[in-house]
Amino acid sequence: VLFLPEGADVLMDWEDTRPFGLKQYVTLHSSTFRTEVMRKSGMNLPKHVSYEDNVMICNVLPYTEKVYYVDCDLYLYTIGREGQSMSDEAMTKKYKHQILAASLSFESCHLDDIKQKSKRLYDLMCHEFFMLFGGACVFARKSKTVDGYNDLVEMWNRAYAFDKKYAQKFRKRTILRFANIKGVGGQRLIRVAYKFAHHLVKFN
Repeated sequence: VLFLPEGADVLMDWEDTRPFGLKQYVTLHSSTFRTEVMRKSGMNLPKHVSYEDNVMICNVLPYTEKVYYVDCDLYLYTIGREGQSMSDEAMTKKYKHQILAASLSFESCHLDDIKQKSKRLYDLMCHEFFMLFGGACVFARKSKTVDGYNDLVEMWNRAYAFDKKYAQKFRKRTILRFANIKGVGGQRLIRVAYKFAHHLVKFN
């Protein structure tokens, strides 16, 4: 199910949208925000860190009230080029950047507050956080290092310190619980799951 109504350009509230599918999520390349909304968010992006655009998205979305959908391609992002930040090799090498981006994004708002404001926006934020935590888990485990697992433990500890209720929701009550199995077994399981997901989504 697409998250937007079918048809031409349209202005809508969050409640007019539909749920995001697994293959759909908001990116810097598919969205733009009014300057005053970005300023209102008060975001402070980390420097010299890859994937910080996710932090920006998650900081600004809670301050948006209207969505204007334009049915055309505003940006072309080519995947599969050697050396780009979204390549499998680069994302594995920079898994710590993904962990930081996921942590800062999760700390950008309190989901219970968003839920009171808009159920659709709440669902979107949960979807975004799931994708970010998922990416961090996948590539930390694909590093095949003890540090990778330990860094994930620290990521979840930080998330629990900020919001125990939702940290537990993402870690224990979603498929991400399998990404946190310790040892070689956990690494192999996540690699198999990643290959399957990549076959479906083809995200890099």
